[in-house]
Amino acid sequence: MEHTILLIDEVATILRLSKSSVYRMNSQGILQSISTRGGKLRFLASDVEALLHSQSNKAPMLNATTSAKNRKREEREYKQRQEAASKALQRHRISRKVNRKSGNK
Repeated sequence: MEHTILLIDEVATILRLSKSSVYRMNSQGILQSISTRGGKLRFLASDVEALLHSQSNKAPMLNATTSAKNRKREEREYKQRQEAASKALQRHRISRKVNRKSGNK
């Protein structure tokens, strides 16, 4: 079984976060990584995808004073962000397959 390995820049793009946020998530144990001999971090695409799915099951943080109109808007925006992140991961997988077939890395 072949695992797709992602660089920190790729993970940050997929999750729409900064690289420092990805480092923080890694140090907090939210996102697992693999260290290279040179100390660089690599991430499994399956772990990133699992994180995306676990986050998509959580409702956005809303307080009791949030109006119904704002609540619906926030929920809609949250779903759009999750869908965009999932599409970014899928595009990344496709581009990796194309590069592998053509002999590029």
